[in-house]
Amino acid sequence: MSKNKISDFFHFLFSRITYLIIVALLFIIILSRLNNLFNLGLLESEQLNKIGLQTEEEVKVDNKPVIVYEGGKPEPENPENMRFFTLKPEDVTPEKLSLILKEEGFIQDPDSLVILIDNLSLRNSIVPGYYEVPFDISNLGLLSKVTGTPEEILELRKEMIDNNKGNEVPSETVTFTILEGSSAENAAEILKQAGLIQDSASFIGILNQNGLRDIIKPGEYTVDKNIKNLDLIEKITINPNEVQSETSN
Repeated sequence: MSKNKISDFFHFLFSRITYLIIVALLFIIILSRLNNLFNLGLLESEQLNKIGLQTEEEVKVDNKPVIVYEGGKPEPENPENMRFFTLKPEDVTPEKLSLILKEEGFIQDPDSLVILIDNLSLRNSIVPGYYEVPFDISNLGLLSKVTGTPEEILELRKEMIDNNKGNEVPSETVTFTILEGSSAENAAEILKQAGLIQDSASFIGILNQNGLRDIIKPGEYTVDKNIKNLDLIEKITINPNEVQSETSN
């Protein structure tokens, strides 16, 4: 009989202690919520971290409130190995992307990256945004990030391009020079004499249609003899807009 009483006593004591612990935890959780909601200063972040609770902070992302929890979360494994860069909507051309990546220390030769982007048919696939990548990421890894294309697919494309290089017939190129201060009419005449266009008026019409006649870029150019008019315009104009036309040689 006495053993049963002792057992009942300990059972009663254990149940009451468990109940008190649960009540205390609920009280602390409620107190922490009130502290966060009304900024009462009742509990410090360090105190909450010690008992495994998270504090929260409201920040704005794209002008929308977002709750960010602090404390109780693992730190990045190797944060010093990560690098960050941002692509604005106006930075989604291969040329601007390559310059940004060079400034951030990811690449050394911007021109080579532009060529790689064109070879992989990614010129119109670059997406603006905020990117976090390892510092030692490969060029294909970078392009996979900023275009959303799986790196395995890019590797297959590059392998196919590399395999086909040995079967390519060297194309004939044409070199021409546009002098400083040349007008659209002057440039069109030079291109016609070089055998790159047939109709100067149509060529000038495309320049006018896209607001490019006054941004002809002087210099010496070497291009494929069979280059299309739209590609030729992109070559000889400064920061060209997307040319909306299907006109070709």
